Amino acid sequence: MNLAKNMIRVGQVNNVYPSDGKIDVLFADKDEVATKIPLLNHEYHMPNVEEPVLCLFLGNGMEQGFCLGSFYSEVTPTPVNDKNIYRKQLDDDTYLEYNKQQKVLKVNVEQVDIQVRNGRVTINADEVLLGTNASEGVPLGNQLKQWLDNHTHDYSWTDAAGNDQTSKPNSPSPSVSEKVKVE
Repeated sequence: MNLAKNMIRVGQVNNVYPSDGKIDVLFADKDEVATKIPLLNHEYHMPNVEEPVLCLFLGNGMEQGFCLGSFYSEVTPTPVNDKNIYRKQLDDDTYLEYNKQQKVLKVNVEQVDIQVRNGRVTINADEVLLGTNASEGVPLGNQLKQWLDNHTHDYSWTDAAGNDQTSKPNSPSPSVSEKVKVE
């Protein structure tokens, strides 16, 4: 019975070894520390010092075991309260969040919010830079829509079937946005 009691234990991260993917875990109930136990994880994410973790030991002491991972507690509360949300917390304010019901993917990184939904991308940021393959900036959406809705072309048909080209638009295209720029 004593053997099984010590196989699965809850402790607190005491130290992290990022290059090894290992941690030290303090078990305050017995004032013991398991040193350099590996994280059982397929994602690289080191827990914070003092974060509670669940450990599994192989039954022959604390020399051979694994940290199964952290869990929600008073020290690490849930970031959201919605069963339809899958959220990967990357840092305090940085996360990926997917709403399974609304089918919306949200990426939040230091005051930039990107949402992808039904083939539409919404970016909330002070400035948007187009990638290195872009050769010119773009007009803002409302400005471009208004121009497309209202611009006209002169035309003259040269044959009865109406085959010919129109002239260039009578009004100049809208200016490139100062907020959407080419890098």
